[in-house]
Amino acid sequence: MKHEIIVGNIGTVYCGPKSRIAKIKFDEYKGHSEVNYGRASGESVTWLINGEIHKEFIGRLEKENNDV
Repeated sequence: MKHEIIVGNIGTVYCGPKSRIAKIKFDEYKGHSEVNYGRASGESVTWLINGEIHKEFIGRLEKENNDV
């Protein structure tokens, strides 16, 4: 299986076969987004498995853009 973690303005931060690494990266960048840390601050984080959304965190910035 192909796992991809994509972060808003950063892009792909992981692409590979290991679900364990994908989970670590998803949780890491989701945490950064939630506490407004670094480039991931407020960004959405998406975990794809074989091109299909497995998990998605909608960040503050995307929520704000949709409220306009």
